[in-house]
Amino acid sequence: MSQIIKQAEDLPRPLRETDFDIDYWQQRNSAQALDGGRGGSWRIDLDGQAAVLRRYLRGGAMAGLLGDRYLWLGLTQSRPWKEWHVVRHVVGRGLPTPPLIGYSIERSGMYYRAVLLSRFQPNLGTLAGVIEQGELDASDWRELGGLIRRYHQAGVCHADLNANNILLGEDGDFHLIDFDKAELSPSRKHWREANLKRLRRSLCKISLQCQQEGQTFHFNEADWQELLAGYR
Repeated sequence: MSQIIKQAEDLPRPLRETDFDIDYWQQRNSAQALDGGRGGSWRIDLDGQAAVLRRYLRGGAMAGLLGDRYLWLGLTQSRPWKEWHVVRHVVGRGLPTPPLIGYSIERSGMYYRAVLLSRFQPNLGTLAGVIEQGELDASDWRELGGLIRRYHQAGVCHADLNANNILLGEDGDFHLIDFDKAELSPSRKHWREANLKRLRRSLCKISLQCQQEGQTFHFNEADWQELLAGYR
């Protein structure tokens, strides 16, 4: 087994294997599971700074077959290498997302496992969590639409734009997270429209689930039209 570690240039020390080991953090009672996604994200305390450790996990049928393993096709084809370069582009364009700290790739034969470290963004919750608790103002929906437009203008296609990958920061601003499988300036047509439709499906799906469970989810067609107005 071999390991590749990549880290941000401004870190005060080299990253160690244990920095990417969730068992290491859990044994020290220094890991908090985060909501959303597939359950592979944890908040940790890295040298006195809040950080997020995220394991790359498969979804769907392949999860049962390969678990958290991916076929090794070279470094530049690996999930963390691609995400690293997308996020560097995003941060370089001044778009709101937590900066990355580093990643680790463990190779074993034809497969690899990977972990990503990023800065923790202080927040009030995911978009899904926030609107389960209460309504957003029309101006908030327009702001979110405008933010998505800025990402699109920068050529960033978020591969999984859903209500759990949008954070409402403590400062009241929105932040996109989790750029696994994201692309820069995709060649396919209509990717911007597909991005928006994916977010709408996510909101409608959660709304339906909440209705079935007798819970309130503060999202309706008027909210979506405000988001589109902000996007335009």
